[in-house]
Amino acid sequence: MNDAMDIAPRLQEHVVFHLTGKRVGPGTEPVEGLQLRPALFARFGDLTRLRYDFPVVLAEPGAGGEYLRSLSELLDAAMKKIAPAGIAGERARRSVLRQERQIRTLLREGKSGT
Repeated sequence: MNDAMDIAPRLQEHVVFHLTGKRVGPGTEPVEGLQLRPALFARFGDLTRLRYDFPVVLAEPGAGGEYLRSLSELLDAAMKKIAPAGIAGERARRSVLRQERQIRTLLREGKSGT
């Protein structure tokens, strides 16, 4: 009976944290500064190797009048133009993807440019 009474307040603290994001009591300790990352990305020690929609690039408006495009979108379009399908274009695709990683690394370090 005593164990159930100990669990109830801790459970309540966790429920309050889950619903509101506010810590109440000692059961929910702060995680800031622990350098945690989502489990989905656990196998990636260097997040610059992931392809995602950042950075956003100012570009000449395309057919749809879009001024903003993601770096990945621009590089995918370039690879379609310069790299033939299949094994013949694999070397060019790898080179473009390596350049994309280098750009993301520079951005992570605070660099900027055109």
